[in-house]
Amino acid sequence: MPFGASKRAKKMKRNRSGEFVELSESARASRKRSERNQGSPWSSQDSRELKRLIRENTPTRVIGLKLGRTVGSVRYHVRKEGLSLKPVNQSPYG
Repeated sequence: MPFGASKRAKKMKRNRSGEFVELSESARASRKRSERNQGSPWSSQDSRELKRLIRENTPTRVIGLKLGRTVGSVRYHVRKEGLSLKPVNQSPYG
C-alpha cells in the first residue's frame, strides 16, 4: 500500500457499481465521529449506572449500548471494580 493511501481512502466512498469516487467537501464534513464514549474515562455517574444495570440483570451487550461502550470495555470495568456480571437466576425481561 503506498504511503498516504489511508488518508486518501478517508476521502473516498464506493458508489453503487462498486467503484471508488471522491467525496465532496460537504459530504466529508457531515461524516462526524461516533457519539460513543470510546477512549474516555469512566465517570462516577457511568459507574453508578453500570451497577444499577447489573443489579437489574441486564445483558452485557445491552449495558454496553446504554452506556455507549463496547462489551469488552464493560467487562474490563466490571472486573476492575470487583463486580460480577453473573446472573442471579432471574430473567432480565420478566
